[in-house]
Amino acid sequence: MPGLMEIARKYGPLQPLKGARIAGCLHMTIQTAVLIRTLIALGAQVTWSSCNIFSTQDHAAAAIAASGVPVYAWK
Repeated sequence: MPGLMEIARKYGPLQPLKGARIAGCLHMTIQTAVLIRTLIALGAQVTWSSCNIFSTQDHAAAAIAASGVPVYAWK
């Protein structure tokens, strides 16, 4: 996670993913939330789906959804 946070800090102002539309399907955990926030910081539009309801962390999905990202994940 520190690597993702550093990428967002270093490249966020450059917006290298501006205009990119990314749909992801991965376990919805806190670590995934950091990945999603990094993609957004780099300029991407993100939509996310959980690949496994048993690994979904509802609080992580709720935090990402509250920031305006479409999230299809619940336990």
